[in-house]
Amino acid sequence: MAHENDAVRGGCIFAHFFEVTPRDLIADGLYHDLAVGCHADPHRQVSIALLAQALGATKQTAQSRVRRVTALARTTQPRGSSSKTEPSSGDDLAEACEESAAPHAQM
Repeated sequence: MAHENDAVRGGCIFAHFFEVTPRDLIADGLYHDLAVGCHADPHRQVSIALLAQALGATKQTAQSRVRRVTALARTTQPRGSSSKTEPSSGDDLAEACEESAAPHAQM
């Protein structure tokens, strides 16, 4: 489970869940090693990296995907564009992925 802590992204403190979760579920370990916190800057990048690692990402798979996405970004054009665009460094795509994943991180 990903837990969003950043209030700007709709997050809340994790302690809130302990207030609304039945005690027997907490006692049975519902939240033990389950949630990975996603914090606001300056800790955001580390939070996302730890979440990715908890979901099974490895340095090798991450690098491989970045290379594929970067290559794809170099060969594609935005809709309606007839001229070549500058190659993407991947930073804009990574930012877009993070933004689109933010609502899902509130599970």
